[in-house]
Amino acid sequence: MDNSNFYESLEYREFKTKEFKRQLMLEYVWYMLDKTIPMFKWDGLPDTIPSRKLEEYLQTRGYVGIVKTNDELYACWGSRGGERDAYYEPMDFVFANPYLGLSESLRIGEQCELIRNDYMYLGVIPLYTRYACLLVENAISLRLSDINLRALLTMGAPDDRTRASAELYLNRLEDGYNAVIGETPFFDGVNYHDAKHPNNHMKDLIEYEQYLKASWFNEMGLDSNYNMKRERISNGEVNQNSDALIPLIQTMLNNRKECAEKVNAMYGTNITVELDSIWKKEFDETLKDDDDVSKRLEDEYNSIVGGSDNATNEIE
Repeated sequence: MDNSNFYESLEYREFKTKEFKRQLMLEYVWYMLDKTIPMFKWDGLPDTIPSRKLEEYLQTRGYVGIVKTNDELYACWGSRGGERDAYYEPMDFVFANPYLGLSESLRIGEQCELIRNDYMYLGVIPLYTRYACLLVENAISLRLSDINLRALLTMGAPDDRTRASAELYLNRLEDGYNAVIGETPFFDGVNYHDAKHPNNHMKDLIEYEQYLKASWFNEMGLDSNYNMKRERISNGEVNQNSDALIPLIQTMLNNRKECAEKVNAMYGTNITVELDSIWKKEFDETLKDDDDVSKRLEDEYNSIVGGSDNATNEIE
């Protein structure tokens, strides 16, 4: 690849259109998917089902159908439809795959199986879109604030000649030259107005961006502290949100394991799944911390109960 051509193709991006805002929102979502698609480790998948595509379908579409054709298993995305059971759950998986030459409606549990991302078949896109949209709006506010900070003062001119002189003066300063004003009327005609900027406005926007990103990572099971206190924070405050990291990731893992067992039962496979990478480390550490706390509380309780029993024995 010719890097020179690549760099020449780069263009400055303006935050001025709805199309660009949507593009930036999509980029936030795509980059987060790049981080979260490897969060689960699948073993025993057939060669026809790449783990990357399986996770992509699960996270973006909420569920995926496992179908068999020509003695091979494939992961296909489609929709749930057909008749409904006693709990109004669709009983069929409706899909089309032009490459495989399939366009069918299969009975779930009899002719195919589903793997869910979560109990509500949502996937992560609604969550990702919410945070991405907030980050886009905050990025625009940061850009506008950055531009407004350039205006340390505003100059007003009563006529075109004075305005041209003022612009020439500012341009020479910007170019790095000493600027000289040779006309007294210039000072009489130009009015200066100090620009007033809100205190800590930029800092608030930067902290809000940190908060959004940390909250997004926390939702996906990664501990990212967003405590905005200026002073020192304790270890308890740093770890105070560790319990909140578990629910969604535990739900996603439980659904994958439960559905993998159904696929194994139907097709005779031996598919297993577990957390991978940093998520496994975070999950194990959180459970270890919970076990340590439980053990410490149990020891304290036993010491109190034991002390009370000894005191009772002494009285007797």
